[in-house]
Amino acid sequence: SLSMAVSLSVGMGSRCVCEGYHGTVRYVGELPSTTGEWLGVEWDDPSRGKHSGSHEGVQYFTCRVPGSGSFIRPKKASYGVTFLTAVKKRYGHGLNIEEESEMYVMSEDGSQVTPVEMVGTEKITKKQGDFSELMEASLRGMDVCSAGPEGQLREIFQNLTNLDLSQNLLLSSWNVVAEMTNELPHLTSLNLSENIPLALCDIGGQSAVTLGSSLRTVYLNEMGLTWAKASKILQMMPSGLEELHLCKNQIDGFGSPDENKVLPSNLKLLNLEVNKLSDWSEVLKLTYLVSLRNLILNENRLGTVFFPCNSDHTYFPVLESLSLRMNCIDSWSSVNAIATLLSLHELKFRNCPLVEDDPPLQVRQLIVARIGQLTSLNGSTVTKQERQIAEWYYLNRYLTDWVKSSESDCSQQQFATLHPRYAQLAKAYNLSEEVVKADQHRGGGTALKDALISVNIQCPGHPEMKMVVKKLPTHMTVQNLKGLLQRLYKIDTSCQKVSYCDKRGGKEFEVEMNDNLKTLSFYSMVAGDTILLKWN
Repeated sequence: SLSMAVSLSVGMGSRCVCEGYHGTVRYVGELPSTTGEWLGVEWDDPSRGKHSGSHEGVQYFTCRVPGSGSFIRPKKASYGVTFLTAVKKRYGHGLNIEEESEMYVMSEDGSQVTPVEMVGTEKITKKQGDFSELMEASLRGMDVCSAGPEGQLREIFQNLTNLDLSQNLLLSSWNVVAEMTNELPHLTSLNLSENIPLALCDIGGQSAVTLGSSLRTVYLNEMGLTWAKASKILQMMPSGLEELHLCKNQIDGFGSPDENKVLPSNLKLLNLEVNKLSDWSEVLKLTYLVSLRNLILNENRLGTVFFPCNSDHTYFPVLESLSLRMNCIDSWSSVNAIATLLSLHELKFRNCPLVEDDPPLQVRQLIVARIGQLTSLNGSTVTKQERQIAEWYYLNRYLTDWVKSSESDCSQQQFATLHPRYAQLAKAYNLSEEVVKADQHRGGGTALKDALISVNIQCPGHPEMKMVVKKLPTHMTVQNLKGLLQRLYKIDTSCQKVSYCDKRGGKEFEVEMNDNLKTLSFYSMVAGDTILLKWN
């Protein structure tokens, strides 16, 4: 309403809202055959427009989108509200007369009788009106366009730490944003997402500004930003910024090496989800961010991950978490490259061509085995037991190829390139080519994909229970195995503790089988292994 409108002179480039439609003023003045002043407005929603800025054959202004303009009277538009007005409208400032009139016991005929005293009402009212205690404020879509009188925010909002100014489509000046943030000395998080006018404004035409020095997290999502535009905005960020979110923009690269170093060197989290990155070389331009711990690249167009091996440079030395969901990665060489990030503990990697080649459980095992430092994959903790099972599965899956590769130096080098961690795992599990070859010569199984495997079943500590040899399908679940053991030994499934012992490679290795839904192949069981049955 006009009573809430900011008192300002409307000029070219001013933002306004009329009947729920937002637009930019492109013309202020008179029109022939009319009296009084008109505003020529280019509407954000082209369907609100009636023409492209012309009247009776004369062009008064132009529109980016043809047909998105119209003329309106100044009194029909609103031009935004101050920060304080928006907060009062969103959070209130005490009980009003209408609310007070509800604090009565009403008689049957509708007349007011004795007022009811609400316990704590005075305290609540005082707290609502005391914005000095407000720590978080969401002013999304509130048409904020001004900080108000100088010093007002600093005096009233003494403890505000988190501020959401997203979708404030009348906010079109970075000077105003800087004024707000610099008057909020404890503000640490600021959300400016979906503020297209801020992205479109002429930054070069505004005086050099810096946002509040206390800011640690900033959101600039869904603003249609290219890197050329984003880089200018980022020069306004305080040096202490730690988290930056640039999701759902139009970023496809980071410019030349000399131009791209505009991100604060102290940055710890960078979110570039849903952009247009397709070349990992562009990501490598961010390696100057030596403090970066979390890099989110979900839903881009990246086809490969690599780190030049002929460089002494350490890439992302403290990166702990990497998210690559829904990209175009199709080679295990990318996973091998990820494994070289020595500080990496968390990886999100799904919905890409590479993981579509095998069942999900097997893909997970292969990733866990290839990246030895992972403790979390796709949001799920990698336990010590899962790692052991995954590494055994990986060793068995490529065991034949490993043995064959020993026939020549060239083959060994090729295998080592495809499986850089295999030799390390083989040594850790006491596997040697000589032992494996001898085992194969004796007829030992090495392929998990065999339809049936012959296993021994024993009951340690119960010599009266004779060992049984059974051929079992690798797709049998642990639950079904327990049913078989109940039939063989009359031990109820609820009391059973099942594990298996693998003696290949000259080392005895026992693994608990405590997930009833997993299959024998998940636990990397092969012919000759021994199932151990224990019970309470």
